Amino acid sequence: MSIESNHMADSPAPLTPPDCDLQDFPFMPLQVARLRDSDMAATESPEACWYAVMLWAASWHQVPAASLPDDDAILTKLCGLGRDVKTFRKHRDGALRGFVKCSDGRIYHAVVAEQANAAWAEKAAYRERKAQRIESAQKAAKARWGNTESNTSADAEAMRDACEAHAEGNAQRIETAMPKGTGTGTGTGTGNKEKEVVAAQRAARLPKDFVVPPDWLEWAETERGWMRRDAETEAAAFCDFWHAKGGKDAAKLDWLATWRNWVRNSRRQSSQQQGRWIDDYPPGHSGVPL
Repeated sequence: MSIESNHMADSPAPLTPPDCDLQDFPFMPLQVARLRDSDMAATESPEACWYAVMLWAASWHQVPAASLPDDDAILTKLCGLGRDVKTFRKHRDGALRGFVKCSDGRIYHAVVAEQANAAWAEKAAYRERKAQRIESAQKAAKARWGNTESNTSADAEAMRDACEAHAEGNAQRIETAMPKGTGTGTGTGTGNKEKEVVAAQRAARLPKDFVVPPDWLEWAETERGWMRRDAETEAAAFCDFWHAKGGKDAAKLDWLATWRNWVRNSRRQSSQQQGRWIDDYPPGHSGVPL
């Protein structure tokens, strides 16, 4: 075994799972007071501090999250220095403050890893909840449309699409996605089934007792990096607006799509961007390390 191999064997294990992928998480927790009052901010050069923040941000979207390749040329580029390795090496120690090399050959930042592990656990929990909703939707679809085992592969794919739509509460997508001929009825399909499809495609106002479902809120949190209270506040504004709206524009075919467009067009900042830092973190979220 070489000296390098011995060194790697003595290194700590990676600080995040090898498949920890947060590339669809645009938001990384950053505790401003901790950064402002840190020893790094007090003792390192402004350039080193800036490069450190750039590397924290870069590590958030690496796989595994919270890690970076131990390669000066790549780190130089991630700092925004292009090919200027000489400048990077001048500030390297300060920029990599808090990073440690692990047994997989990559460097990890311990507290960024803490944040990444918390976010990864939340992502896994969301996937589990979605899987449970789809399983429930599949059971509901079979109860509603009957056994589809004899359908073609295209029909089976359409059934899966309909089940996902059912899990999201999107009635119009369910009816459009369902393969023709499915159902428990008989005849040519011009009876109650046709009426259901026509009804599903008719625009309607937002019901007065409507409450934005939890999975819609979760989607908004992921899409915009909001905390739950941000999504709930935006949901209240969404409902108030459409309940007060008059005229034909207040009727929509697809309220889920309307919600998604509302969230994408919102100018709301996250609670942390507005200055509410510590109280909004879920347990274990202590901010980015220094």
